[in-house]
Amino acid sequence: MPLLSTSALNVCLRAAGLVFRFGLTVFIARYLGVESLGVASFLFAAVSVTPPLLSFGLHYRLNREIVGRPLEEAVSRLRDRLALHLLILAALALVAGGGVAFGDFLPAGSQRLAAWIALFAFLIGSLELVAFELNHGLISLKQSVLANAFLFFRSSSWVPLFVAVAYVFQDMRSIPALLAFWMCGFVMAYTFLLHALRHWPWQAIITRPPDYPWLFRDFRKSFLIYCSDIAMVLALYADRVIIGGLLGIGEAGIYFFYWSLSAGIHQLIQSSVTQPAAPELVTCARSGDQVLLESLRHHLRRSLVWSLVLGLGCALTVFLLVGHLGRPEIASHFHLLPILLVGTLFSARSDTLYLALYAKHRDVAVASSNFFGLGAALLFTTVGILAFGLVGAPIGMVANAVCSCLFRTVLLKRALADGQAAA
Repeated sequence: MPLLSTSALNVCLRAAGLVFRFGLTVFIARYLGVESLGVASFLFAAVSVTPPLLSFGLHYRLNREIVGRPLEEAVSRLRDRLALHLLILAALALVAGGGVAFGDFLPAGSQRLAAWIALFAFLIGSLELVAFELNHGLISLKQSVLANAFLFFRSSSWVPLFVAVAYVFQDMRSIPALLAFWMCGFVMAYTFLLHALRHWPWQAIITRPPDYPWLFRDFRKSFLIYCSDIAMVLALYADRVIIGGLLGIGEAGIYFFYWSLSAGIHQLIQSSVTQPAAPELVTCARSGDQVLLESLRHHLRRSLVWSLVLGLGCALTVFLLVGHLGRPEIASHFHLLPILLVGTLFSARSDTLYLALYAKHRDVAVASSNFFGLGAALLFTTVGILAFGLVGAPIGMVANAVCSCLFRTVLLKRALADGQAAA
């Protein structure tokens, strides 16, 4: 019962975020144009790439190790990792500040605007890096509801205010204004989190000596996982870059409109199944392969049910509403959505298999599956677009998701067989 309650709360938070973010996508498409939607999609991708790019894979081992640890010890280790990231961000900020102060970094005209947009994106990406680490730490501490509430505040809570202001004042219908409101969302999110965690033993956590040997030991061991994380994120966003390069930014905006819906469904499945399953699978793996398999089958069934129910509901709703958007170029590409939703079903299953490998400490297998996913994404998306045009991108996504799912299944079977042979 507690797990069901947690799942329901997580789904409500993710569903609210999905509605707000989709509303933002519709607003940009209708009032700013398809090209602005394409620009926004690249900005969202850039911010999403920042955490794995600067986390150096440290979250991977830490989040597994702090499962079941005392709160003071677990949060202290999270504190040490965040301190390292803040030092890295401070160094990057000094480099950027020096470029602004001593170089002709902000030229006149439209290039100046583009430079400021890039600067805002860097600031938001930095805040997202810290939030990314906190989110994963909270999930490992079985605080998934709090993690999703934190995500909602920073990613979606600001959207209704931006839409209302931009609807009334046409001068606010711009990407810089959107980024400014997004920054406000981060302020609200961190304020909320500080209030929610006010009862933690902060004095004991702050005064606990840093465990530098553990931190640097994991830093050395995390290079493979770091490269793997980058590969996984690049695979997720490679399609829009390839579309933009081969077909243009307008086509990328149309694709992003439907991709954002399938990604939202994927996030709902993650919040209801994947996030609660992560610490549970780690605990089950410590009890033996049979216990792990029973838990894995349970979560795979739940993933399938959520994928079918949410996917069918999403497709039907969009089919009824997309004609009223006022953008015929978007409505005429509705067929992209069902294909993307099929890919989401297989991606959700692949995510659960990923967690089983993670719980078994099969880090090399996890990394190899992510490298495989990047290669498959680049190959299938490029070939699909060259062969079929824009519809080839979701076809390539389905092919990539199916192949990645099969590849992780094979890797997991090998891991279980190795465990039985060792026993």
